[in-house]
Amino acid sequence: MQKIRETVTAPAPVTITLIGRPNVGKSTLFNRLTGRRQAIVTSVPGTTRDRREGTFVWNGLQYRLYDTGGLFADETEMFQEAILEQCRRAIEESAVVWLVVDGREGLTASDIELMAWLRKQGKPVWVLVNKLDTPSLQRQAAEFYRLGPARLWAISAETGLGLGDLLDELTRQWPSVPETPESPTLEEIPRIAIVGRPNVGKSSLVNRLLGYLRVIVSEIPGTTRDVVDVEWRWDGHRWILLDTAGHKKRSKARDWPERVSLLMLRRALVRSDLVWLVLDATQPIRRRDRQLAGWSLQAGKGLLVLWNKVDLVPPSARPALLEQARELLKFVDYAPVLCVSALTGEGLGILIETTETVWHNLTRRLTTGVLNRYFEREADTVVGMAQGRPIRLKYITQVSTRPPTFALFLSRPGRVRPEHLQKIENWLRNQFDFTGTPIRLVIAGREVQRARPKKPSPSAASAP
Repeated sequence: MQKIRETVTAPAPVTITLIGRPNVGKSTLFNRLTGRRQAIVTSVPGTTRDRREGTFVWNGLQYRLYDTGGLFADETEMFQEAILEQCRRAIEESAVVWLVVDGREGLTASDIELMAWLRKQGKPVWVLVNKLDTPSLQRQAAEFYRLGPARLWAISAETGLGLGDLLDELTRQWPSVPETPESPTLEEIPRIAIVGRPNVGKSSLVNRLLGYLRVIVSEIPGTTRDVVDVEWRWDGHRWILLDTAGHKKRSKARDWPERVSLLMLRRALVRSDLVWLVLDATQPIRRRDRQLAGWSLQAGKGLLVLWNKVDLVPPSARPALLEQARELLKFVDYAPVLCVSALTGEGLGILIETTETVWHNLTRRLTTGVLNRYFEREADTVVGMAQGRPIRLKYITQVSTRPPTFALFLSRPGRVRPEHLQKIENWLRNQFDFTGTPIRLVIAGREVQRARPKKPSPSAASAP
């Protein structure tokens, strides 16, 4: 698989991979260490399938943490080989592997099999006996010494018991790169949420951009459940790609993990900066596609619409795809519409260039002087009429970015209608490049009146 151009940056932090059977608490531990609920946590075995990436800081040192899918369980047999491959790749990048086991359930044959598999990978293994929520339960960890020579830690991912000692020893044996305020964390890097209906090729697109199978791809709808954060570097830029679960109807979200994945999709939209709405070129635009575009607009995110799988349609059909998007997604007509193929790589160069343009537009700030020089062609710009009297734009200034937001000082703010605001937005888009980004307009009220001179006091008037 061809890899999109990448550049080398500063040294990466020490990496740790969480390995274990399904439902032993890996995702709970991942969420506790990274400090946010990034991973879906349920009691359903096999909820996690893809590898997730996060960071945490301990004693001033930054570490990278991988959470992986459950191994050696019949419930995930359908994706077992794909999960194993994701685990192998994570282990290759890791300094140490943390094997998470269930201290309440006790040692199982799957734990023994998993430890034997890990020893073949050639990396140090620490055994984390989880779910020992009180000191009285920690004596149950002794049973796991039967796994052979390995560091053993009795912990509780739910309460945090035992994690301090574990992390102190980690920093002694594997000191990582120091946390520096100058370098951006994963939370500060621009984020792109990749959204769409099931099986439109979101995960395939991520794998094509990275150049290797980073996320599991299957023809089975619903393969992706979590939101998978993947760092992508290209030509000196750093992005975080958020591969989301396919947007299903609520009635078709059959089990609890799939219902939670829809909630995680909405959260991914909120914490993203840009959105790639992926459509299937072999299928028409549907209500759920329009709904995703609407959510992006409401959240104020930059938006690109991607017709994927164009390798499956003749070139003569592409103009009809563009026209369909313009017609059915006209409420986000500012979004560029591109034809791409995750399978062949067609159109990905244009996609990257357009994404950079949209990011620039999303974060650009126009000075008040530049804005008002455009509107000063008339003494007062008329934006519309109300009850036979004009509404005039007296002053405009940009108050924020992401998305660009402008405060309007109008002569009759109480009479402003949506079509008046649309006219101002059209003016802004015609004069400046805001491709791919929504514009928010805030009515700030009348222009501030000039201060009137104060009346002289009687004593001042009688003074010689």
